Amino acid sequence: MDSGFFLEPLEDIGNSLKEYADNRLDQVKLKTTKRLSASLALLFAWVVIVMVVLVAFSFLALALGLWLGEIIGSQACGMLIISGIFLVIALVFFLLRKRIFVNGLVRAFINMFFEKDEKGL
Repeated sequence: MDSGFFLEPLEDIGNSLKEYADNRLDQVKLKTTKRLSASLALLFAWVVIVMVVLVAFSFLALALGLWLGEIIGSQACGMLIISGIFLVIALVFFLLRKRIFVNGLVRAFINMFFEKDEKGL
């Protein structure tokens, strides 16, 4: 008997396994690219939103400080009171940083990267 008769099925199996491995690698690359691009888009959106909100809060704080300064009779005292309020808010955020930021971000990334597979990807 010809030895090629026995080796052909093994070669077919080897080629099929190689093709399967290549397809799985391509699938992993596509999923990684999809999730990474979604993460970067979300990060960019949040950076833009945070910058706009910071500018708005800056103008709000300035206006509130000026208004409070007119009521009190001293612009400096009005600005110091508003600064004190922001320091108290910053302290609260610092004390609750793990509960507010870290745990929330971890949950968001877990949901993003370990979501149920959709059709096609």
